[in-house]
Amino acid sequence: MECPLRIVTDWITKEEERDLLHHIHVHPWDDNPDLQRRTQQFGYIYSYRRRACSVRRAEHVGPPLPTWIRPYLARLESDTPIHQMIVNEYTSGQGIAAHLDAAAFGPTIYSISLASDAVFRFECILDTSKWYEVTVPRRSLLVLEGAARNLWTHAIPARKRSATRISITLRSLVELNQLAQSAPTSLSDEEVAWLQQIDP
Repeated sequence: MECPLRIVTDWITKEEERDLLHHIHVHPWDDNPDLQRRTQQFGYIYSYRRRACSVRRAEHVGPPLPTWIRPYLARLESDTPIHQMIVNEYTSGQGIAAHLDAAAFGPTIYSISLASDAVFRFECILDTSKWYEVTVPRRSLLVLEGAARNLWTHAIPARKRSATRISITLRSLVELNQLAQSAPTSLSDEEVAWLQQIDP
């Protein structure tokens, strides 16, 4: 039994990878004492200490999603808008513990891998004897939804790699999805931009 995840190889080109890495490296990294790895967060700020991200808390509102990510958001063909983006840097030997993405985030998680491949470990929360590892290649898109999102934890074992890996994780927020569903159908451009946390 394997986790029903989806990996789209070569989702971006080498030129697009180079362009994304350039935009990431010219942006300052967040000062986050709760993590050993470096991150950049846009749209809304996820609190690792509280495992929470709420549009109702001012400290969770971050800078708008950058304009350079917009072409890739359109390529996702997502049913819900992307409200939150986090960039993670994993140096050689760094990993991440097994986890499910927080319930504050929507039903589908997207992750773009840059600069290096990574081995992911997936484990079923209903039966921990069921686990397996898969290599997620650079320039690929990893999609977690359904059972892969809710019933299988994912981890990156701390192993030596030939290069530092960068990932861009894209998520919607449940609160904003619910707000959009209950909002009037005639929203102004400014209101739509606020919901999506993207500059109009």
